Amino acid sequence: MITWYFDANISREMILSAIEHLNNKHQLVVKLYLIEGYDHSEISEILKIPVKTSRTHLRRGKLHLKELLKTEKHEARH
Repeated sequence: MITWYFDANISREMILSAIEHLNNKHQLVVKLYLIEGYDHSEISEILKIPVKTSRTHLRRGKLHLKELLKTEKHEARH
């Protein structure tokens, strides 16, 4: 299983909240991969998408999640 590392100042609730703001296709893959622990071949079967598409959705979802969390963290400091 792949581990994701987040800034210690970012809470689990902040991460889960940010995931809810992803578009549906990215949100599904991120949840299945990050929260449920499925690999790309399993996600591919569950969602009936190619493995390559699962990888792409995860990558794009992670990038958007990173931006959402960066914005949220920045706003919390003001």
